[in-house]
Amino acid sequence: MEEKRCKVCSTIKPISLFSNKKDNPQFYYATCKKCLSEKRERDRKTARHWKWPYPKGINTMLKNAKYLKDKNKLFDKHGNGWWWGDGHWNGKTQTLADQNKKYIDNKKET
Repeated sequence: MEEKRCKVCSTIKPISLFSNKKDNPQFYYATCKKCLSEKRERDRKTARHWKWPYPKGINTMLKNAKYLKDKNKLFDKHGNGWWWGDGHWNGKTQTLADQNKKYIDNKKET
């Protein structure tokens, strides 16, 4: 019988105690079903008690200094999340416009 070590509890268990991917049945996850179930239960408990930390309503939220500070901090770090094409290419921050310019320049050369 095939066995595998769980990365959470570090015990060697039969492969049947590990979940496998639906699209690739030969691949088994590194966490056993028991540890995965315990993690999901912890996540559910955390999610049940989570509350929105800002006042409700768009008008009151936009006047809240804490919300604006947190939003600006998030947007400074990650962008506004709206423009899908902006981001990182080859480890450098570039805009989609920069990529389009390079593409057009390469097309002109060929």
